[in-house]
Amino acid sequence: MEDPDNGDRICNRIKDLDRQLQRKMKMLQKQVGFTELLDESSRIETEQVETTLNERLAEVDSIIADFDATLSKLRRIADRNQSELLSELEHEIYELEIMDSKVSVLVEIANVLQRVESSADDPATALEHITDVEDLCAELDQWSGGNLLIIKSVLQYVLNKRYTLEAENRKTLLRLRDSNKASDPFSEDTADGLNQNEETSICSYLPQFRDVLRKPLEPTERVTSSDFGGPGDVDPCEVSFWLRPLVLEVLETSNQAVAIELYTSFYQYASSSFSLRECGIVFCNTMYFAHKVLLHTLIHPSRVSLSAAISLRRFAGPLLMNRIHEIKFDSSIQFVDETASAEYPNQLKKCRLDLKDILPRKIFERIIVLLSDQFVGSLLSVIVNTEDIETEQADRWARLLTNILDQMREIVDDVELPVLHRAAELRNVLTYGLKDFAAQWKNPKSVLRAHFHVNEVRHLIRAIFQNSEMKSSVLAQIQ
Repeated sequence: MEDPDNGDRICNRIKDLDRQLQRKMKMLQKQVGFTELLDESSRIETEQVETTLNERLAEVDSIIADFDATLSKLRRIADRNQSELLSELEHEIYELEIMDSKVSVLVEIANVLQRVESSADDPATALEHITDVEDLCAELDQWSGGNLLIIKSVLQYVLNKRYTLEAENRKTLLRLRDSNKASDPFSEDTADGLNQNEETSICSYLPQFRDVLRKPLEPTERVTSSDFGGPGDVDPCEVSFWLRPLVLEVLETSNQAVAIELYTSFYQYASSSFSLRECGIVFCNTMYFAHKVLLHTLIHPSRVSLSAAISLRRFAGPLLMNRIHEIKFDSSIQFVDETASAEYPNQLKKCRLDLKDILPRKIFERIIVLLSDQFVGSLLSVIVNTEDIETEQADRWARLLTNILDQMREIVDDVELPVLHRAAELRNVLTYGLKDFAAQWKNPKSVLRAHFHVNEVRHLIRAIFQNSEMKSSVLAQIQ
């Protein structure tokens, strides 16, 4: 039989276990509830973190996209700049290739020019080399667009060299003809000593001569008395660079009169469109031409007539002086408008700049004296012949003369002009009082006596001092 106490113990034990189980269940429920709360907080926090992370990732994606766009743009810029640089580099390489070609042609021109000089004893070969130089210059001039000054200089040199060599060839042929004529007096020569072939060559030469005259008058070269040759002292002047070989060629032709007539008739019509400087160059060219013809007349009187040289000289002077006289001056306008008083001196300054380095010094001084006398002398005659000179007008004229004298001294440089001394004294006269007139006239060596006639002085006193009672006594002293 079982022990009842044992049953109680078991029952109590079961109850204890049940209580412990319930307690643990409650604790477990609390733990589960806390765990659920913890999981909910963690879930919310996790969602917030995830949201923030997604936002940051979106920002990173945006930054990466911007970076990719910027990188693409930089790549495009780099590609474009590289393309432009490549294009510029290709252009520079092309320019360098052209320059290299030009330099090569220039070197070849220099080599051919050396061969021209070394072939001086063989004119025919030298002329062939000159033709080669002209072809090379034409090629180089086409490449450069006609902008290389060295090509123009080389062509001018070659032109002169060609004329010189052709003239030497002609001399050789003439000497050969003369020697043949001496050995064969029955040769078929014309009355002038030239056969039919030489007459034909003269006719073919005239168009070439006309083409040379159409060339620009500049650049020029300076010729001195030694270049002119022969007796007399000739001042240096400037002539066209192509003139000397042309004159040499003309003197070697059989009929210089035809060439001289062509020369004068050409410039007779062409000079109407020339500037003053160009007319000065034509004047010097013509005087040089006439001087050489005159010397040739002395050496070969049977081939050149003296009238040819005279006709050239008679043509040169009027050609220049007609252009000089076109410099207009109106003395009445100069005194009405003070601004106009500077117009004519400015024309004289331009005339001086155009002609001083071109013309022989004596000719240049003569022109300056002529123009200055025309200008200043006309102004002085206006003042001296004025019937009534008021004080304000006298002061204004004195200022005007001062300005004109300052300008004229700059223009005339060291050329002696008596008219300027007269103008300076007239400027002083306009400020004189009656006693000054009397004192100056008493001195026999005074500037007033040197530059003004007694009638001019008396007229000035009457014009300046019309209302003065003392003028009669002063006029009585001016005898």
